[in-house]
Amino acid sequence: MAKRLIRWFTYNLLFALLPLFAALFLRSLADKLTGEIVANSPEILFFALMVSATAMGDLSGIATPVGWDVTLKILGSALLLGAVWSAILYGCLLYDSIIGPGSIAFRSQLFKVAVGLAIGLFLLSTTVEVILGRIEGNR
Repeated sequence: MAKRLIRWFTYNLLFALLPLFAALFLRSLADKLTGEIVANSPEILFFALMVSATAMGDLSGIATPVGWDVTLKILGSALLLGAVWSAILYGCLLYDSIIGPGSIAFRSQLFKVAVGLAIGLFLLSTTVEVILGRIEGNR
């Protein structure tokens, strides 16, 4: 299980956060890092989508040998719903920027939802990885 979690944090988590860190770093170099700029950033939704997708991939890889019991089905469904919701929120962010200057209040609220979704999906996907690590350890 330790190997799976180390691999999860090293490759999936860090690489999913890389676009966010790069965007924040580049904006800070340009001295344009503000709360509004961070709220307009789609990288948080990319992170949420990536942790969901990679955990779903790991889940589907182990599901065939183990069999889909109810817990794995529920976790897989929750991850899929989270990935779809991340994509919908990304579409909302793009739509708001396309239709005009955008509402600061809308983007602020969207940012709060995106951060909550990202944290929730990170915790859910880490839980899935722990369960999968235990399943692999028992085989």
